[in-house]
Amino acid sequence: MSIPQERLLTASRDNLISYMTALGAYVPGFALAEDNGLIRIEAAMMYPMFNRVFTTPRDLKPDSLASLIEAEKSRYEKRGASLMWVHWGEEEAPGLTERLVEGGFEEKNLLPGMGLDLTTPEEERPAIPGLAIETVTKAETFEIYKDVSARTFGLPLPLNTLLVDAIAGAALQGDGKVVSYLAYLEGEPVAITTAFLEKGVAGIYNVGTLEAARGRGIGRAITQHAVREARASGASLAVLQASKLGEPVYRGLGFEAGLTIGLYASPPPAAG
Repeated sequence: MSIPQERLLTASRDNLISYMTALGAYVPGFALAEDNGLIRIEAAMMYPMFNRVFTTPRDLKPDSLASLIEAEKSRYEKRGASLMWVHWGEEEAPGLTERLVEGGFEEKNLLPGMGLDLTTPEEERPAIPGLAIETVTKAETFEIYKDVSARTFGLPLPLNTLLVDAIAGAALQGDGKVVSYLAYLEGEPVAITTAFLEKGVAGIYNVGTLEAARGRGIGRAITQHAVREARASGASLAVLQASKLGEPVYRGLGFEAGLTIGLYASPPPAAG
């Protein structure tokens, strides 16, 4: 791994928190709180995407860590929300995985955290015939982005609408840090991604290609386009969290895996 792990961890974590905070300006009831090393977000809509703990205080004893987990779980349960706890590895909080499982949390995913050094020259790759990629700059085009997102990721429609409307708000009315891209193949929309640029780091999010268009290198092409634009804007590092489907694609672009990011969900709150 050519990127120091601590740099990759810090860049990945801080970029994700800042990205979600930028979107939160357009999410009803959104709030971010910091408390002695713990950073969490919450929103009026109860989906875990907007109800998360992002960082855990270091060096807590097992009993103190278990008490903290129980207190945070109860905080979200009282609001009728499930909580998603993000674990950045044992370097962040030793023993966190065990305490989360003991506290009733379920492991939902383990994602490779990947990074790409943008100070190195980009490797040229052949263009895909018929593929065009544009920056999304109009509300009506975000409706197309929204449709591709819904058909690609399978999110509940209210969550997909909330997420894309927040991305659109941040991209169209924000400070230029959120930039979204839409790919067309022979004139038909087929893929999307969004980048968040801050402090020399480009976080790549929401990379998705319609199932019928997969296997043609389109996901690679739109990711490469976002990375190229970030490099041109002065970013020195690109980071992302990879799915199993996307990891080989990102490795082909030069991304290296240096983290394992765990997502742990609390039990759904009891009805009533």
